[in-house]
Amino acid sequence: MATQLENFATTNTEKIPRIRTVVISVGTNDIKHFRKDVGRGRRAIPGDLGCLRLPLSNLVKSARYYFGNRVEIIFQSVIPMRCMYTYTAANFLGFNKLLRDVCHDLNCGFMDVFDYFLDSSGADYNRNLYADPLHLNRFGIPVLEKCYYDYIKALRT
Repeated sequence: MATQLENFATTNTEKIPRIRTVVISVGTNDIKHFRKDVGRGRRAIPGDLGCLRLPLSNLVKSARYYFGNRVEIIFQSVIPMRCMYTYTAANFLGFNKLLRDVCHDLNCGFMDVFDYFLDSSGADYNRNLYADPLHLNRFGIPVLEKCYYDYIKALRT
Protein backbone atom coordinates (compact mmCIF):
# COMPACT_ATOMS: atom_id res chain seq x y z
CA MET A 1 0.00 0.00 0.00
CA ALA A 2 2.79 2.45 0.86
CA THR A 3 4.35 1.86 -2.54
CA GLN A 4 1.01 2.52 -4.25
CA LEU A 5 0.63 5.78 -2.36
CA GLU A 6 4.20 6.83 -3.15
CA ASN A 7 3.62 6.07 -6.84
CA PHE A 8 0.34 7.95 -6.85
CA ALA A 9 2.01 11.03 -5.36
CA THR A 10 4.48 11.10 -8.23
CA THR A 11 3.89 11.63 -11.92
CA ASN A 12 3.21 7.91 -12.39
CA THR A 13 0.48 7.41 -14.97
CA GLU A 14 0.08 3.66 -14.53
CA LYS A 15 -3.26 2.32 -13.39
CA ILE A 16 -3.55 1.67 -9.65
CA PRO A 17 -4.99 -1.79 -8.89
CA ARG A 18 -7.39 -3.02 -6.21
CA ILE A 19 -8.87 0.27 -5.04
CA ARG A 20 -12.59 -0.08 -4.21
CA THR A 21 -13.50 3.45 -3.16
CA VAL A 22 -12.04 6.85 -4.01
CA VAL A 23 -13.16 9.95 -2.11
CA ILE A 24 -12.42 13.24 -3.83
CA SER A 25 -12.50 16.61 -2.13
CA VAL A 26 -12.51 19.49 -4.61
CA GLY A 27 -13.86 22.97 -4.96
CA THR A 28 -12.34 25.21 -2.32
CA ASN A 29 -9.60 26.58 -4.55
CA ASP A 30 -11.91 26.51 -7.57
CA ILE A 31 -14.29 28.83 -5.74
CA LYS A 32 -11.49 31.10 -4.58
CA HIS A 33 -9.69 31.44 -7.89
CA PHE A 34 -12.57 31.25 -10.33
CA ARG A 35 -13.04 34.60 -12.02
CA LYS A 36 -14.76 35.71 -15.14
CA ASP A 37 -12.35 37.53 -17.40
CA VAL A 38 -13.88 40.91 -18.13
CA GLY A 39 -11.03 42.38 -20.15
CA ARG A 40 -7.68 44.06 -19.73
CA GLY A 41 -7.47 46.66 -17.02
CA ARG A 42 -10.90 45.84 -15.66
CA ARG A 43 -11.46 44.11 -12.39
CA ALA A 44 -12.28 40.39 -12.58
CA ILE A 45 -15.63 39.36 -11.15
CA PRO A 46 -16.87 36.00 -9.89
CA GLY A 47 -17.90 33.90 -12.86
CA ASP A 48 -20.50 31.26 -13.55
CA LEU A 49 -19.60 28.16 -11.56
CA GLY A 50 -21.34 26.09 -14.23
CA CYS A 51 -18.23 26.22 -16.38
CA LEU A 52 -16.60 23.92 -13.79
CA ARG A 53 -18.91 21.07 -14.91
CA LEU A 54 -16.52 19.94 -17.67
CA PRO A 55 -13.39 19.83 -15.44
CA LEU A 56 -15.35 17.88 -12.82
CA SER A 57 -16.56 15.44 -15.49
CA ASN A 58 -13.00 15.05 -16.75
CA LEU A 59 -11.83 14.33 -13.20
CA VAL A 60 -14.36 11.50 -12.94
CA LYS A 61 -13.20 10.09 -16.28
CA SER A 62 -9.57 10.24 -15.15
CA ALA A 63 -10.37 8.55 -11.83
CA ARG A 64 -12.21 5.76 -13.64
CA TYR A 65 -9.29 5.34 -16.02
CA TYR A 66 -6.65 5.14 -13.28
CA PHE A 67 -8.67 3.18 -10.71
CA GLY A 68 -10.88 1.14 -13.05
CA ASN A 69 -14.51 1.45 -14.05
CA ARG A 70 -15.69 -0.57 -11.05
CA VAL A 71 -14.31 1.85 -8.46
CA GLU A 72 -16.86 3.72 -6.34
CA ILE A 73 -16.16 7.44 -6.77
CA ILE A 74 -17.44 9.71 -4.02
CA PHE A 75 -17.19 13.48 -3.98
CA GLN A 76 -17.20 15.33 -0.70
CA SER A 77 -19.10 18.61 -0.63
CA VAL A 78 -17.20 21.78 0.10
CA ILE A 79 -17.36 22.64 3.78
CA PRO A 80 -18.34 26.12 4.95
CA MET A 81 -15.68 28.63 5.83
CA ARG A 82 -15.43 32.29 6.61
CA CYS A 83 -16.64 34.53 3.80
CA MET A 84 -13.68 36.30 2.23
CA TYR A 85 -12.33 36.82 -1.26
CA THR A 86 -14.88 34.99 -3.40
CA TYR A 87 -15.84 32.62 -0.59
CA THR A 88 -19.50 33.46 -0.22
CA ALA A 89 -22.42 31.36 0.90
CA ALA A 90 -23.92 31.57 -2.58
CA ASN A 91 -20.71 30.27 -4.18
CA PHE A 92 -20.40 27.40 -1.72
CA LEU A 93 -24.02 26.35 -2.08
CA GLY A 94 -23.85 26.81 -5.85
CA PHE A 95 -20.72 24.71 -6.16
CA ASN A 96 -22.17 21.97 -3.95
CA LYS A 97 -25.32 21.92 -6.09
CA LEU A 98 -23.22 21.70 -9.26
CA LEU A 99 -21.15 18.91 -7.71
CA ARG A 100 -24.30 17.03 -6.63
CA ASP A 101 -25.67 17.32 -10.20
CA VAL A 102 -22.40 16.08 -11.75
CA CYS A 103 -22.35 13.15 -9.33
CA HIS A 104 -25.94 12.27 -10.25
CA ASP A 105 -25.22 12.52 -13.99
CA LEU A 106 -22.02 10.44 -13.80
CA ASN A 107 -23.19 7.86 -11.25
CA CYS A 108 -20.86 8.99 -8.45
CA GLY A 109 -21.60 9.28 -4.77
CA PHE A 110 -22.08 12.70 -3.20
CA MET A 111 -21.22 13.03 0.50
CA ASP A 112 -22.79 16.24 1.77
CA VAL A 113 -20.90 17.23 4.91
CA PHE A 114 -21.65 20.97 4.74
CA ASP A 115 -24.16 21.11 7.61
CA TYR A 116 -21.85 19.29 10.03
CA PHE A 117 -19.54 22.32 10.02
CA LEU A 118 -22.13 25.03 10.65
CA ASP A 119 -22.59 26.68 14.04
CA SER A 120 -25.70 26.02 16.14
CA SER A 121 -27.62 28.79 14.35
CA GLY A 122 -26.87 27.20 10.96
CA ALA A 123 -25.98 30.63 9.60
CA ASP A 124 -22.17 30.60 9.85
CA TYR A 125 -19.29 28.16 9.98
CA ASN A 126 -18.48 26.68 13.39
CA ARG A 127 -15.28 28.46 14.39
CA ASN A 128 -14.63 25.81 17.07
CA LEU A 129 -13.88 23.26 14.33
CA TYR A 130 -11.35 25.38 12.43
CA ALA A 131 -7.69 26.20 13.09
CA ASP A 132 -8.06 29.25 10.84
CA PRO A 133 -10.77 30.41 8.41
CA LEU A 134 -9.84 27.63 5.95
CA HIS A 135 -8.48 24.57 7.76
CA LEU A 136 -10.03 22.15 10.22
CA ASN A 137 -8.45 21.78 13.65
CA ARG A 138 -8.14 18.82 16.02
CA PHE A 139 -11.87 19.07 16.75
CA GLY A 140 -12.96 19.43 13.12
CA ILE A 141 -10.94 16.60 11.63
CA PRO A 142 -12.72 13.91 13.69
CA VAL A 143 -16.07 15.32 12.52
CA LEU A 144 -14.96 14.88 8.91
CA GLU A 145 -13.55 11.42 9.67
CA LYS A 146 -16.90 10.33 11.10
CA CYS A 147 -18.71 11.63 8.01
CA TYR A 148 -16.40 9.54 5.81
CA TYR A 149 -16.73 6.47 8.02
CA ASP A 150 -20.52 6.65 8.20
CA TYR A 151 -20.93 7.25 4.48
CA ILE A 152 -18.63 4.42 3.40
CA LYS A 153 -20.07 2.06 6.01
CA ALA A 154 -23.56 2.74 4.64
CA LEU A 155 -22.30 1.81 1.16
CA ARG A 156 -21.10 -1.54 2.43
CA THR A 157 -24.36 -2.51 4.16
